Amino acid sequence: MKIDPKMMEFFEGLTAIDDSGMVFGNRPNENRLNVKNELEAVRNNPLAPFLNLIATEESGIFRTEVVRQHEAYGHFILSYERFLKFISLSARFNRSIKYKVKYREKLTTKEKKLKEEYIATARFHELDFYNCLIHARILLDKTAALSRHFLTENEKPSFSSFSDQKKFFQRRKSPYGNCEEYAHYIRTQTDWFDFPLKRVRDKFIVHNSPKHMQFFGFPGTSYNDLCLTYFVPVNERGDLGGGRMVTVSVITLAKDVHTFLNWFCNYAQSRMHVIKKS
Repeated sequence: MKIDPKMMEFFEGLTAIDDSGMVFGNRPNENRLNVKNELEAVRNNPLAPFLNLIATEESGIFRTEVVRQHEAYGHFILSYERFLKFISLSARFNRSIKYKVKYREKLTTKEKKLKEEYIATARFHELDFYNCLIHARILLDKTAALSRHFLTENEKPSFSSFSDQKKFFQRRKSPYGNCEEYAHYIRTQTDWFDFPLKRVRDKFIVHNSPKHMQFFGFPGTSYNDLCLTYFVPVNERGDLGGGRMVTVSVITLAKDVHTFLNWFCNYAQSRMHVIKKS
């Protein structure tokens, strides 16, 4: 069966996450999910120490870049919190009463309450999932804006787009002066941004996408993650043999974002210390 190059260009340059070579994207969260612990781990903005360092009196009056980054982090965490709580609710529903509801068996008062809560919430799960991806992208753009405070080389990257900033460093053929550590990290440690975040957000959510199927569900037999999976067929006819799958996990994405923000804050503070001494 001939594979249509236009259908497969989405996967160009990507590495599969399984032995079949057919599955791409995030590895689902395999640890037992504890919503309270997950939220506690990301409750505070990792950039807070750096934001306090560069904040001015204007930050209390105008929506400066400090305010905008902090606000973007808050929006991402609110989106993440809603989706985590739905994962927990959905797991309880599927474990306990999914088949009782399907076969119309009698429910206890507690089970009826769970059913009503699940039905009322489930219609928003796709919206909440997309909000996590969109607000993650906004957060990264707002964070990139702050790098102007410590990237002191004459040739400047974009300070309005994380994507454009990364492309700037990828195109460079020589080290980026005193800030090469930052450039190297952006080039080599943020593949999770290019895929699945950017490519899925651009190709499936915002812009016209290739023909595909879409599934929301718990991977495997555990209830530790609720992932979105896209199946892209090999050609416009929709033949399934040889197609590719893309798995997106908001839990994995949140951990990647949080790791990056922690690193960004530490680097930014150290660079500001060097700049102040010089």
